[in-house]
Amino acid sequence: MKFFSSLLLLLFVCFGLNAQVSSLATIDSSFIKIGQQTQIRVVVDAPKDMNISFPNLQQGDSLTSGVELLQVSKTDTSLFGEKYRYKKDYLVTAFDSGVYHIPPFVMKVNGNVVSQTRELTLEVLNIDREIVDGQFEDIKGLMGIGFDYMIILWILLAILLIIGIVFGIIYWMKNRKVEVVEVKEPERVLKPHEVALLELDRIKEAKIWNQSQYKQYYTELTDTLREYLSRRFAIPAWEMTSSEILDALQYKEEARQVCDKLKQIFSISDMVKFAKMNPDDEICNLSLVNGYFVVNQTIEREPVVLDADPKDETPKAENPQSEGSTAEQPQPEERKDADSSESRWAPKQDRYAPPSTFYSTSDDSGKN
Repeated sequence: MKFFSSLLLLLFVCFGLNAQVSSLATIDSSFIKIGQQTQIRVVVDAPKDMNISFPNLQQGDSLTSGVELLQVSKTDTSLFGEKYRYKKDYLVTAFDSGVYHIPPFVMKVNGNVVSQTRELTLEVLNIDREIVDGQFEDIKGLMGIGFDYMIILWILLAILLIIGIVFGIIYWMKNRKVEVVEVKEPERVLKPHEVALLELDRIKEAKIWNQSQYKQYYTELTDTLREYLSRRFAIPAWEMTSSEILDALQYKEEARQVCDKLKQIFSISDMVKFAKMNPDDEICNLSLVNGYFVVNQTIEREPVVLDADPKDETPKAENPQSEGSTAEQPQPEERKDADSSESRWAPKQDRYAPPSTFYSTSDDSGKN
C-alpha cells in the first residue's frame, strides 16, 4: 500500500513539472546534401526557480548514427513573461545519404526529467554527379564575382560633383566683389591767416579793378579781412561797422599796428560803395598791399622750442662726500653767440608776402 502511494506521488510531481516546463526543437533544413551543414535549435521555457540542464553534448559527438555534431553554442537566457527562455544551437552534418531520425533532447532538473523535445527527421541526399571509383578530379578554380558597373557610375558622379564644387568655389573667389574700404586721411584745417592769404592771392590774380568793378573788388577784399579778423581775434566783425571794428582792435595789442592800414581800406571801401567813388589803380593796389600787411603782421606765432644745449648741463659729482673731500663741479660755459640765440625767437620771413612792387607803390603813396 505504501509503495503504491509513493508511486502515485512521484507521478504527480513529474506531471506537475512537465506542465511547468515546455521545450521545442527546430531544424533549419530537413534536406541537405552529403557534407552540407544544418542547425538545430532547442528552446526551453521554465520557471525562474528551476535550473534547467541541457543534454551533455560536445563537438564531435553523434546525435544518432551518421549525424555528427560540429559545434555547440552557449546557452542563451532571456526573460519571457514570468519564465526564463533558454536557447541552444547545435550545428550538425552527415556524410552518408539516407534518412536519419534524431532522438528527442531531454531536459532535466536536479537529475529528474522534466521535459523533452519531439523527434527530428533529417534526410541527406546524394550528390547529383556520379563518382567513378579511382577517378579524381582537380580542385575547382576561384569563383568569379560579377562586376557591378553601378559602383563605377556612382564613383564617377561623386568625382564630378567634387570637381564641380571646387571649380565653383574658385569661380566665386575670383569674381566676388570685395568691398575695399578707403581710408581717407583727415583734411588739414587751414589756419585763419592761411585762408586769408589764399583769398588775397585769388583777388590779386583776378585784378577785377582793371575792369572797373571797384565795388565788387572792395567787397571781396573787406569780406576777406572781416572773416580773418573774426577768427583771429574772436570779434563779431561781420556784425560790426568799419569804425566798430577799428575800436575793437584798439584793445588788441597785436592789432594796434595795423589799424591805420585797415582804416585806409575801410574808408576807400565805404566811399566806393556809398559815394560811388572810382579809385585809380594805385589806390586799389595800395588797398591790396595793406590787406597783405594786416594779415602778415597779425599772424599768430607758434612758440619756438629750443633744443637743450648739452654743454649747459652740469654733470653731478660722483661720491661728493667720500674721504671727506668735495668734488669740483664744472661751471657752465658762457654763450659766445648771444646774438644768434636771440635770433632763434625772431619770426621767420612770411612766404605769403606780396610782391615788392606793391610795397614800392605803398611807399610812393605815403610820400605823396
